[in-house]
Amino acid sequence: MRRATVSTGIRVIACVCAYASVGALTGCEAILGVGSLNDRPEDAASGEDARSDAEARDSGTHETGARDARSDIGTHDSGLRETGPHETGSADTGAHDAQIDDTGLQDVNHPDDTSTHDAGVDSGACKTGSIECSGNIAQTCSSGVFGDPVTCTGQTCVTNTGCTGVCAPMQTQCSGNGVETCTASGAFGNAVACSGTTPLCAGGVCVPGPPQQISPLSTSRATSLFPTFRWKAPNSPTVTIDICSTRACATVLSSTAVTASSYKLTTALPAAGVYYWRLHPGTVTSVSSPVWEFTVGPKSATGTAANGKLVDTSWGTTLDINGDGCADIAIGASSSGSVFWAAGSPTGPGSLTAVTGGPTTNGSDFGQSVASAGDLNGDGYADLIVGASQTVGATGSVYIYLGGPAGLPATPSATLVGPDGANGVFGSSVASAGDLNGDGYADILVGETSASTYTGKVFVYFGGASNGGTITLTAGPILLGQAGTYTEFGQSVAGVGDVNGDGYADFVIGESGSGPASTLAGTAYLYLGGATFPTTPTALNVTGTTFFGYSVAGAGDVNGDGFADVLVGAYVTGSGTTAFTGGAYLYYGSATGLGAATAVDDVPGKGSQFGVSVASAGDVNGDGYADIIVGADTVTSTSLVKDTGAAYVYLGSSAGLVNTPTADPNPQPFSAAVGDATGAFVGSAGNVTCGVYEGILVSAPNHATNGAVYYYPGGAGGLPQSPPITFTAPTGSTYFGASVFGSTN
Repeated sequence: MRRATVSTGIRVIACVCAYASVGALTGCEAILGVGSLNDRPEDAASGEDARSDAEARDSGTHETGARDARSDIGTHDSGLRETGPHETGSADTGAHDAQIDDTGLQDVNHPDDTSTHDAGVDSGACKTGSIECSGNIAQTCSSGVFGDPVTCTGQTCVTNTGCTGVCAPMQTQCSGNGVETCTASGAFGNAVACSGTTPLCAGGVCVPGPPQQISPLSTSRATSLFPTFRWKAPNSPTVTIDICSTRACATVLSSTAVTASSYKLTTALPAAGVYYWRLHPGTVTSVSSPVWEFTVGPKSATGTAANGKLVDTSWGTTLDINGDGCADIAIGASSSGSVFWAAGSPTGPGSLTAVTGGPTTNGSDFGQSVASAGDLNGDGYADLIVGASQTVGATGSVYIYLGGPAGLPATPSATLVGPDGANGVFGSSVASAGDLNGDGYADILVGETSASTYTGKVFVYFGGASNGGTITLTAGPILLGQAGTYTEFGQSVAGVGDVNGDGYADFVIGESGSGPASTLAGTAYLYLGGATFPTTPTALNVTGTTFFGYSVAGAGDVNGDGFADVLVGAYVTGSGTTAFTGGAYLYYGSATGLGAATAVDDVPGKGSQFGVSVASAGDVNGDGYADIIVGADTVTSTSLVKDTGAAYVYLGSSAGLVNTPTADPNPQPFSAAVGDATGAFVGSAGNVTCGVYEGILVSAPNHATNGAVYYYPGGAGGLPQSPPITFTAPTGSTYFGASVFGSTN
């Protein structure tokens, strides 16, 4: 900071500018007085100058065009403040403006401003009337020292940067110091706003904004160790892409300038795990896109896409709310209307934290469904979606919570209310759909099973940029039930990844009550993504099943070919001596879509309701193949403990599903109390330990009356027989475990 001396007897001259509102100039005055520079505020009673040495600026007498050390000399541009001769629009010296209170007292709106100011010379004090304050338009002096920035919210700024400056309307501006920019003449003070194709400032130059990332979608899983990155960069022909090992990008694995809208790694990522990527316009590294995370397995896909190349795509979402690279878990307790989440860590999931800000009325079923929404606003953090199908007379609502470094907000970032009114049960099922419209933002699916006399509907909502802590989702197509009334289209919904390797997200909707009334066979519908939104689905069903489609899920890539596979449950299947045996069916993806159904070996048999819940288990043993989990919540033990329930895990391999369960994750091996309903809801816990092995979640919502959820970690040898962590229902919560989520992949 330059300090100047001023000849004795010459008083500092200042330009005093005030704004009653943005862009409204109300006064600019030059005030001349005589006194000694050595006069102190405590001498004010004798009529001496109250201005301190620290506020003196210019050496010698103040000259027209003299500027602070932070400034250069510029010529006047219309509407812009500069130091130079007054031009039309500048205020002349005159009476002190009534809006400016130069009392020399500390500004009550800025208690840290301990300086005092002489009447008529106010060094950046905030006064009532405008939005921003500065010696250089957008900076002010909190302590009487030019350059200490303060924002005057709803106030006017009084400055002392030179009495011949023109007072310009407040505006968003850009510079080498972050506030103003330099024109071609290089003269500081010729302030221009960065806009249009160059909306951001970097190093005093207006530059393009960061490119819009497209894929791998934030929080997704890539199928190749040589993934292809895609983006849109309409304002910058060159883009620099950084691949990092941490979110902070302290270690940049590669940085490459590309004159295209995609880039495929030519060197494999070093190992399975979580990676991060970001983009810069041109080579301007000071401007960056958000940092997105993605996961890769230990091997690349082996399948061939329709274009003849190895499959190179991505799908799924990890619920990494705080962006630390570890999956987090969410658990619903619908009967009490409560939801909890736990952050992942190297030692496993931490303690439960309540999700707040949901409905306050009893019976809302808040937590009936929970899921990662993916990254709805593209900021690099996973967001949480919670369904509450019984709010407002069973109209139903859905609550969106945007993730961030500090976790979840105290109140929802968006609330969606069922559009069909009472008894629609909007939010009975929720899921991330991936990116359906190719804009780089995740989209969601919401089921409304009772709409139109239980015909059912599914609503699509598109993600987009957020505004602070809120987000407005764009309503997309409404998908209608396919088979008439009482079929409950939307009973289950799932984003299932990319089943045909074309780079577009696909999804499945269950309609468990379709078919003749005497059979209730059920159907699941596959919607293949494409350049236009899919409206004509492919029906999936298996002869002889009942309530097929009651549960649906993306299975991940069970056989490692790079195509996503699909899992469908039919828990009521069977009759007579095999009643309620249930069933689960796996469909393998391919370049031409899904193949025929493969029945998953139904171990528990009669009365087990095998398939009441289905999910990808992730890769529990780290071999590069996705594994699956199937719940059977009414399994009766060999010692005749009724309805204990169980869950069964099946491993993937290069040959496909190993159709014998590798583990029977029964938390208390066939010794639980009657009706625990273990396996009623199952899911992947993702990499909740921050490593390459993924765990599973199994709920027992009736355990000890209020419910429990069991966490099993993955490892080289697979899953343990007993869970190391049991989450019991927090005080006041009931039917804890009504929904669980950690990851889909």
